[in-house]
Amino acid sequence: MHKNHKIEAQEAKKTKKEETKQLSAGAFLARSGAFSITLTIHIWVAAMAWFAGYLGPRIGAELRTAPGGHAGFIVQAERYLDLMETFFQRNGI
Repeated sequence: MHKNHKIEAQEAKKTKKEETKQLSAGAFLARSGAFSITLTIHIWVAAMAWFAGYLGPRIGAELRTAPGGHAGFIVQAERYLDLMETFFQRNGI
């Protein structure tokens, strides 16, 4: 075998090993990427379900127990905004 053929065979072998490593790494990254996307969607759906089932009704209950119901809450919000505006004006903000 000629010397150049030997070198070419060694280089081909190294190239093949490198390609195999890259292919394995690509498959691993694709799987881990799909897993992280799936996990993100799962957590988001769980958070929305918790919000709708647990927190949502409590927010509505808080508004309903405010004096005057929803209308009373809106009046209180207007008073709060007036107080904040006064505070900002007095402090030069």
